[in-house]
Amino acid sequence: MAAKRPSRKSKTQRGASTVTELPIVASAAGKSTTWVSIPRTLSRVNHRLYRENLNYYAEVSVSSATPTNVDVYTLMPTWYVLGALKAAKKMHDEAMKEEGRVIDKARWYDFRITHDFSSATYAEGYCWGFDSGFSGVQTHGHAELLESHVFDHNGNERVFTLRTNTGGVWSGATAYNVFEEFDAMGNVDPSPDTISSSATTPYNDLIGNLDNENMVELESRGNLPPYNQNSWDAVWVRVGQLLISSTGTQTVSSGVFQAPLGLVLLSGYGTDSEGIGAGPNATIHVVPGNTKGVLTTAL
Repeated sequence: MAAKRPSRKSKTQRGASTVTELPIVASAAGKSTTWVSIPRTLSRVNHRLYRENLNYYAEVSVSSATPTNVDVYTLMPTWYVLGALKAAKKMHDEAMKEEGRVIDKARWYDFRITHDFSSATYAEGYCWGFDSGFSGVQTHGHAELLESHVFDHNGNERVFTLRTNTGGVWSGATAYNVFEEFDAMGNVDPSPDTISSSATTPYNDLIGNLDNENMVELESRGNLPPYNQNSWDAVWVRVGQLLISSTGTQTVSSGVFQAPLGLVLLSGYGTDSEGIGAGPNATIHVVPGNTKGVLTTAL
């Protein structure tokens, strides 16, 4: 009798009760860029909490009857970006530790960094569908998704931001820019500060052909890191360009990418609910997995 073959059933199949295909419209007309929080959108659509301080994995596609060009951006999944996001949550949790011992947190409380995108040029993207009678477009926009606030030792209300500089004001609260604060935790300094170039070198009488100039080369070429030691430079990365040209050239999918915080920017995309079918239409395809039906990993 033949041995029973192991099941090939995927461990990352989408659950029967999880929507992972998210057609997106801008919540306001006339904006040049639409930003989308994957966990917030999943929470609204699937009626369950998806936490934000995680990596999400997704793909963006676009369809259009007319030429279009949409750039897809997300936070760079580098150690310093992920480190800044983790450090912000750690400091938030530390600030709330004593209070958390006195009261119970609200059922759906979640640490949320402020998505500080100016409403002059940015609109949040919502998932859309049709009502039960299939007679009108409905967007999943209503929800309590409050961003985290803390109070410092001086009694000032503070928020954690991605763009607003530390000390700046966003929505009436003073900002902690998560990248600036992480940078302040410890810039990389040159090491050693001074290069030893004395005539006496270690084991000089043991190995007769030691060369002082070579010793200086080994000490000096590499005493600075192979990157900007005082600034993060870029923290956003373009992960796709969705292009449909008048000549037939097209790239309609970004491919799967890692999105820290599940945050995606669609530059050049501003289709609102009135423009469905007429303008370009973007869809975010979230990778299925084991976290309430979608794939996530720790930052």
